Amino acid sequence: MDASQRTYEEVCRNAQELVPDLKPLSFYQVQRRARDLSGIVTWEHHMCFNSCIGFTGPFAVLETCPECGQPRYDQQELDESDGERKVPRKVFTTFPVGPQLQACWKYSQTAKSMFYQWEKTEELR
Repeated sequence: MDASQRTYEEVCRNAQELVPDLKPLSFYQVQRRARDLSGIVTWEHHMCFNSCIGFTGPFAVLETCPECGQPRYDQQELDESDGERKVPRKVFTTFPVGPQLQACWKYSQTAKSMFYQWEKTEELR
């Protein structure tokens, strides 16, 4: 569980203390609604436990970090599942820029702001 999920769940608990009948959405439901409304998706990538590298591109097939030798996957999970469950020890999240730009053009006010920036950039040419 990451910090944003812990924070969200703590806020929900606090709100339920004030309003006992409150039935807040789960963290997953909120994430899904935000993704559906914004059109912005995230990609998770495995990374070295010591943050040396991301296991992407030429490193995507590696099971240990070429810099520090740390294993990519949780060794206890691997052992308990006879190598079936490959749970990364650490991940990082990226937001592809294409959907973010598309989302900006979706609404008139942000589209107007984007067009203003384009106009000013063109004036500098």
